[in-house]
Amino acid sequence: MAHQQQGSSLIATIGTALTAFSYPQFAIRAPSSPATCPPPDPSLKAFEDDLARRLDQLQQSKHDGSYLNLPWLHQALDATLVTNSAVETLIPDFELPYFEREDKWVGEYLEDSAKLLDVCNALQDKISKMKHYQTQLQLALHLVDARDNWWTSDIKLKRVKNALQECLLTIKRKDDIQVQARFSSKLDSCNSTLRRMADKLAAPIVKSKPFITAIYGAKVNTIFVYGIVAAALTVKPFRPLSGLRVPSHFLWSAPLITLQRRLNDEMHRGKTNGSPALLGELTGIDAIVKQLHHILDHAVLLKMSCNEQAFELRRLAGNLREQSEELGKGLGLLEQQVNELFRMLVNSRVALLNLITHSRS
Repeated sequence: MAHQQQGSSLIATIGTALTAFSYPQFAIRAPSSPATCPPPDPSLKAFEDDLARRLDQLQQSKHDGSYLNLPWLHQALDATLVTNSAVETLIPDFELPYFEREDKWVGEYLEDSAKLLDVCNALQDKISKMKHYQTQLQLALHLVDARDNWWTSDIKLKRVKNALQECLLTIKRKDDIQVQARFSSKLDSCNSTLRRMADKLAAPIVKSKPFITAIYGAKVNTIFVYGIVAAALTVKPFRPLSGLRVPSHFLWSAPLITLQRRLNDEMHRGKTNGSPALLGELTGIDAIVKQLHHILDHAVLLKMSCNEQAFELRRLAGNLREQSEELGKGLGLLEQQVNELFRMLVNSRVALLNLITHSRS
């Protein structure tokens, strides 16, 4: 991809795509002797503290009283990228003696990293469609010239109405099963992939190296945040987030589960309120478009005074223009963040293969 040429650390985010380990859920047992439970690694403790702190910050940093909006998603993705990059500090202590169990570990990693690359592609595809929607909004606003009493011209009125109608059809996906399937298939596949990965989550055993334990935390965080982004970009129907079942002994487990519960609660409220999408910006813009379209669709009701008519239409058009511009900026940044993780996944695959090659030589 031409827009994915920026450099990034070759190995900073191996943990983002590591597969579920082959150990059963909650298989950790109390140690029978001190020899089976080594002292906590300082680097791992610092990593877990930082991840727990970032999850706490995400709990407390609602924007306009909501998690499901672009500023919060940007913050969540930033936290994910930083968390994955933090794994790099543990690399000097990581050695890869190539035994049979590493064979399985590497094979599963390569398989799951490929799945996460597909998730990135699905999110990029959906963001591209959202940007097309934003372009349609800009076209409608271009026809709404504030210097011209466009609503008094039948031709201009019809053009504006058609442009707004196209925006309404895009967000509603025309309520056609085949059209809906074509538009949402990649994102549905993305959600399904993330659900399967979440279902496979299992913690590494206590004796695992700090690096392995850290990348497990990074992997859980990445699956969680990507699930939120995918849900926020989905147009109805809504599904709850995948239940991430992780052992409670990690320092970041409690804030993760709490945040997951709060997000599911907000998603449920969005569904019951009849919102067309979970993303707050889309819901707000769709409401304005509907108001404008309703007024123009009932032009006979525009028998108001000229000043009142002009004020209402220009007020709505001004609000739509402002929110449309914010949506465009937010989608652009979201696209950059998804692309950044895509680059990290590709580079981490190369880095791991190089590590294996050196360990065999």
